[in-house]
Amino acid sequence: PLWWVLGDDDVYVHLPKLRAALSAYDPSQPLLLSHLLPGCPGICGNGGAVLSWRLAESLVRNHGDRWIQSMVEHIMKGQFYWDVHIVQAAAWVKGARILDMKSLFGWGPFDEVCLARADRPTGWPPKSWKCVEVPGVCHCARSSLPATWHIKQNYLKS
Repeated sequence: PLWWVLGDDDVYVHLPKLRAALSAYDPSQPLLLSHLLPGCPGICGNGGAVLSWRLAESLVRNHGDRWIQSMVEHIMKGQFYWDVHIVQAAAWVKGARILDMKSLFGWGPFDEVCLARADRPTGWPPKSWKCVEVPGVCHCARSSLPATWHIKQNYLKS
């Protein structure tokens, strides 16, 4: 595969939109694409992350044992969030770049950021974030075509 997608079990991926967003990037470069947000240690993995084949291959072939050992050590210390530690692993690959991909959206349509109108400030999102309305779905997304949504609430409740 050209791209490897990482995400938790509560991340919804819209493949056509993800493919369209990825067409702007070169998978032969060592890239880690995710949601970068000040205050998030590592990357904000709520919306998932995408590794180019070049980065994934280098991590597995040249740093696989080191990465596994590092994750085991973090887990043993109670620090089990992969999205915090993947930045460190990516840094082991020469020339790796970590880029903000606005289509990877770490919130869902049932979160306050999507439900509240942009003219009703809630303190969220940060001022650096330009709200993009996705009509009927989200008042304040990061992209007009989000490729991922973090569906972490029980949306079936009435």
